[in-house]
Amino acid sequence: GDGARSRSPTGLDGVDDAVPRSEEEERIITRELPGGRVQVEYFVDFVKEGQARLGFDIASTEKSLVIRSVVGGLAAAWNQSHPPSLQVRAGDHLVEVNGVRGAGMKLLEQCKQAQTLKCRFVRAKVLQGDVPPPRRPDIYMIVCA
Repeated sequence: GDGARSRSPTGLDGVDDAVPRSEEEERIITRELPGGRVQVEYFVDFVKEGQARLGFDIASTEKSLVIRSVVGGLAAAWNQSHPPSLQVRAGDHLVEVNGVRGAGMKLLEQCKQAQTLKCRFVRAKVLQGDVPPPRRPDIYMIVCA
């Protein structure tokens, strides 16, 4: 052969993109931080209909909205229908809404204005089970030929 290899859309050689990913795999990003810590980000979509409320008690910071508690509304409904690894928990930081990042007040404005909210959260405390186990260990290996 001429050494040419087909590449998958993910950019990884030999990875079968047809393998369906679980919702957890689609909605969770993990990063290794210095000192062996792991940062977990997860994505939640909320659609406000009528007088629906998000159901967060929040505190605003310079870079996020901190979830103090989930008090009902769309957040509680989301939590009831998703596994613990995707549930919004007290202490988590809402860092992005519909592509907007920055000060908590900016994020809050976006939450008030938009009907559909694509939210990115950073997990405050990573618990066992927050990081979905890789179903195919070989998916993380890049083949160098």
